[in-house]
Amino acid sequence: MGANDEKKLRVSGVGGGRKGGKVVLRGRREGVKLADKNPDQNKTDITGLWEQDGAATLRINRAGEHIEGWLVDYQTKQLTEIGGDLQGDEIFQIRNSPAADTVLGTLHVMDDKELRFFFGSQTLLLSRVDREPGISDNGLKAFPPALRARIRDEQRRPLSSDDKGRVVRGLVAAKLGPFIDRFVDAPTDPPAVAKATRALAIQDLDRHVGKVFNALHPTDQVKAASLARFQLTRETHTAGGKTQTLIAWIGTMVPAAANFLGPDPVPNLTKHFGISVTSKLFHYTLTLTLGALASTDLKSLVKQGIKGLSLTPGLGGGVFDGKLKVEERTGPGETDPIITQFELSVLVAQISVGVGASLGSSGRGKVSTPFHWTIADFPGRIGVVDLSLGIGPFGKGITGVFFSGSGTFPELFADFTGSFTNLGASAGFSEFVGTVFKPGESPRQVFDMPKSTPHAGSASASQSVHFPFGIAELTDEGRQLMRVMAARELSMFRAGFGTLIVEAHADRVDTEEFNLLLTDVRAFNTVLALKDILGRSYKVAKEEKIGLGESEAIQAGDKDRTENPVQRRADVTINGRVVVQLRGEGKSGK
Repeated sequence: MGANDEKKLRVSGVGGGRKGGKVVLRGRREGVKLADKNPDQNKTDITGLWEQDGAATLRINRAGEHIEGWLVDYQTKQLTEIGGDLQGDEIFQIRNSPAADTVLGTLHVMDDKELRFFFGSQTLLLSRVDREPGISDNGLKAFPPALRARIRDEQRRPLSSDDKGRVVRGLVAAKLGPFIDRFVDAPTDPPAVAKATRALAIQDLDRHVGKVFNALHPTDQVKAASLARFQLTRETHTAGGKTQTLIAWIGTMVPAAANFLGPDPVPNLTKHFGISVTSKLFHYTLTLTLGALASTDLKSLVKQGIKGLSLTPGLGGGVFDGKLKVEERTGPGETDPIITQFELSVLVAQISVGVGASLGSSGRGKVSTPFHWTIADFPGRIGVVDLSLGIGPFGKGITGVFFSGSGTFPELFADFTGSFTNLGASAGFSEFVGTVFKPGESPRQVFDMPKSTPHAGSASASQSVHFPFGIAELTDEGRQLMRVMAARELSMFRAGFGTLIVEAHADRVDTEEFNLLLTDVRAFNTVLALKDILGRSYKVAKEEKIGLGESEAIQAGDKDRTENPVQRRADVTINGRVVVQLRGEGKSGK
C-alpha cells in the first residue's frame, strides 16, 4: 500500500490511527481495516491444455487454490465443465461446474508436466500440451457475436495430438509418393495394361486415405480433413521429371483416369478432399492485411469506427479489422495471369496470451483446390494457424490460413508460411479466428459489449454474504467467488492489457462519512484479494479502486438510516463488464 493510498483511507473525523503497519479505526469502526496479505497456495502452474492420447483432453485455468476448465472425452465426445479446490498438497477435489454440486474425483499434480485425474473407476495420465488459459463462456460474451462460435469450437473441441500425428504421418509425400509413381510410370503399351495400372494406383491411394481417416472418430474427421488438405497443399513430390504439390498430383491424376475408373471410384478422396473424376483445380493467391494493434476499449473504438480494431476482453491480444484480397489465376504460379480479383473485409480475434503480435500484419499465400470459390463463397469463418506440431514435416513457423466460407465447400487452407510481417513467433494452433464479411458489409458496426456477465461461485452464490455487516474484509465465500472469477478470466489477467475497476457501494444505515470509508477499504481489499489469488498472473494496464459510499443510494432516493440490499455491494468490472458483484450483509443480518 503506497503512502497516497494510506492517506486516502485516513478520512478526517473518523478517529483513526496506525498500528502494526496498517490503518485501524477506534470503536465500532475497527472492522474497517486493510486486510493482511494472504497469498493463495500456487505451487505449480498447471494452467493450459493437458491430454492423454486417445482418451481425453483437459483444459485448466488455475487461480491460486481454485481451478476452472473442461474435460473432453474422445470416445463419447462429451464435454464436462469442471471446477476444483485445493484439498491438500497439490491435490484438487473436482466438481462439475458451474453448479458445483457433484464430486467427480480428484486431480493430483505430479509436476509441471504430468497430472493424474482419478474419477469413478478411471484414471487419466495427462501430459502437458500448452500453457495457455482457456476463455470462459462469460469471456466469450465480450467478443462480437460473429467470432464466438469459432473461438468456442477451437478451444473446446481440439484434435488430439495423436490424431494430428496420425494424419500428418499417414499423408506425407513418403507415403503418397509411391502411388503417384505407379501412376506416372505405368507402361504405355499395351493400353489395357496402362489403364489397369493407373486405375489400381488411384484406387489403392483412395483406400490408403480411407484407412487414415477411418481410424478417427467420425466427429473429428472434418477437422482432420482440414489439416490434411493443408498438408497436401504444402508438400511436393517429383515424378516423371515434374514437381507438384500432393493436392495438385491427386487433383490431376483422378480426372485423367476418368475413362477407365468405374462409378464412385474414389469415395475417400471425394469425401475428405472433394476430389472426383470430374474435378478441376482452381488456383488462388490470397493477401490478408490486418489493422494495427492499439490498446483501447472495443466499445468506444467500434462506435467511432477507428481503423485497427483492438480489444482485450478477457483474452490476451485483441480484435483486428482488415482486408482479404483474392486473385484467381490460370495456374499456381505468382506470374500466372489473373482471371478475376476482389476484396472483402475481415474481423479477426487473437485468442491466446502467448503470441505477442504487433499486428499491422500483412500475409500472402497460395492455394489450389478442386472447388471453384467465388466472391459469394469466401464470407464466413476464418482462422490463422501455426501448425507447430513437432511431428512429421511440420516445425515452427509454418503458418496457414483457413476459410470455412459459406459452407458450400470443405474448408480451404492456404499456405502463408514466412509471409506474415510482425506476427509473433510463439503463435500456436488457431491463435487467430474471425470472420470474412459479405461484399459491402463492414466489421465497423456498433457492438455494445454487455454491461454485466457475472460469475457465480456456486448455485447459491447470489445468496452468500461476501462482506459482513460493517466489515471491510471479504468472507471466505467472497474470496472463493473472486477465485472463480479470476480462473475464468485468467487470460485477461495474464495478458496485461485490460482495465480493472472495483466500485464499492453502501446503503444509508450508517453515517455518510463512515460509509465512504467502508466502501473505500472494501474496494482496496477486493483488489488485494485478487492479487493474493493470482500472484504473478495479476497483470492489468489500468487499475482503479473506488469507494462511492452511499452516493448511489442517495441518488436513488433512499431515506437516511434505511437498508437497501441492492446498494450494499462491490462491483468488479473488467473492460467495461461487471464480472462480479460482492454482496454486503445488512444490519438485520440479511
